[in-house]
Amino acid sequence: EFGSHLTLNRSAGTARRYGRVLKTFGLFIEQFCSDVELLRDLKPSHLEVYKQRRIAGEIREVENEEDARREQQLREELANQPISGSPQANAKYGWLGRKRLHERVTEQTINYEIDVVHSLFQFAIKRNLCFANPVAATERFRIPKGSLPKFLSREELTKFFGVFRSRPISASAYSVSICRRPTPLSSGSLAFFALKLWDA
Repeated sequence: EFGSHLTLNRSAGTARRYGRVLKTFGLFIEQFCSDVELLRDLKPSHLEVYKQRRIAGEIREVENEEDARREQQLREELANQPISGSPQANAKYGWLGRKRLHERVTEQTINYEIDVVHSLFQFAIKRNLCFANPVAATERFRIPKGSLPKFLSREELTKFFGVFRSRPISASAYSVSICRRPTPLSSGSLAFFALKLWDA
């Protein structure tokens, strides 16, 4: 039912990503939570264990016999006959390149997976399948913000624009205004002004 909800209300790419996350979470329940049979059995402590197991790479995808037989059959077909020029005939071989579970993931990925499980419980609450969302009390990993760009000093700017002194520049106001700027200039802004000066 949640899959139908995703198909209707989310893009195809988002629905696929949610499906992979929920499959991973289902593997976790099967492998490490024998006491969980219904959604309402999940507790915040289970989510904390999920985070620990996931970051340690301990949640592994188990290949079932049906998938193993299908893969062997397709590989034998590929070995015995060349690939057809028809995309329709070759479509079945695309299954061999299916996405598998990444055992090692980043903390940011785990935060996303926790958010997906949170959405599942919110959906279940609206359908009266459970009455509390255990994910609400689950802390996310703290992700450090990106570092600030490196700014150039007044001396570095003066040295840089000294290269253009040997060439007449009609838009010399650019160099004057930049060198006298009270605020620092990032390397990205410097590249922009350099192009302006060179084209002047």
